[in-house]
Amino acid sequence: MKIIPYILMIIILSGLVIYNQITPYMYLEEGLDTVYVGTSYEDPGATIRIGNTTYEMITYNEIDTDTIGKHSIVYEYEYKETIYRITRYVMVIPYDNFTMILNPGVDTIQIGDQWIDAGVQTSHEVDIEVVSNLNRLRAGTYEITYRVMYLEEVYEVIRYVTVVAS
Repeated sequence: MKIIPYILMIIILSGLVIYNQITPYMYLEEGLDTVYVGTSYEDPGATIRIGNTTYEMITYNEIDTDTIGKHSIVYEYEYKETIYRITRYVMVIPYDNFTMILNPGVDTIQIGDQWIDAGVQTSHEVDIEVVSNLNRLRAGTYEITYRVMYLEEVYEVIRYVTVVAS
């Protein structure tokens, strides 16, 4: 009679093992879930594991990256007349506001004098390209262009330097 509890325990454990082998487990694949407005979004997908086999889950919707806010992608897979669903949430956010302003400076000099570039100030750390046609030896007004590429967009600010005859 002592063997019956062991047999019952083996039957119960066997049932749990069989149950665990067919219980579906859904996984969201790792990916970037926060994107800037207007950019493309690459869906990393989702999978479902049933037993020892992994299947790709299907989605019928896409993220509208032209609309700021929280979006969802619903993945589905049908197994034995049951539809399994898992949802991924993607945040579409606006770009940081980028600003570039001229620093105050002395921009009127006499012919031959040294001009000291006061530069620009930017809201983000970026490389600044400076384009100049300044001729300190000839009277006139010259442009100093500060150019920055930030998030695939070009920003420019122009400083005018005037060289005067004494």
